[in-house]
Amino acid sequence: MKHIPTILALMAILVAPAAIGQEWSAEQQEVWKVVKWTWEVDPGTDWCAEVCHPNLLAWGNDAPAPRNREQIRKWWKRGQETSKDLDAEVTPIGIAIQGDTAVAHYYYSQLSENKEGKRTTEHGRYTDVLIREDGKWMYFTWSGGELDD
Repeated sequence: MKHIPTILALMAILVAPAAIGQEWSAEQQEVWKVVKWTWEVDPGTDWCAEVCHPNLLAWGNDAPAPRNREQIRKWWKRGQETSKDLDAEVTPIGIAIQGDTAVAHYYYSQLSENKEGKRTTEHGRYTDVLIREDGKWMYFTWSGGELDD
C-alpha cells in the first residue's frame, strides 16, 4: 500500500495526456475551470460561497457524514487556522455533461504545512457533481479525498 503515490503518479503520467489532450467541449472546459480554480484559489478566499450551490450536500473522506454548504465553509475556515495549503495539482480524468449537470473525475496532490512547520503531501481523487444555474457552474455534491498509503 505504500506504493500507491508512485502508482498514482505513473497513472497520471499515462492518463493525463489523454485526458488533457482530448478535445473538450466549451462546456467541459468551463466545468474544469471551476474545479481547477477551487484548488488554486488564495486560501483567504471563501471559495465555497463563490461556487457551492446553496443546497450542496457533499461527503469527503475526511468527514464522518455528508456536510451542507455552511458546514463545509465552517470546517474549511477551521482547517485554515491549523494548517495552510502550499501547492496543489489536479489531473483531470474525465468530465461528462448532460444538460445542466456535470460529473468531473480527477486526481489531486496537495502540499500543506501545519503551524509547527511540518509539511505533508496528500494524494487522492474526487468525483464532483456540478450543476449549471443562471449560466454558472456550481458544486452540488462531491465524494472522495485522500487515498490510503
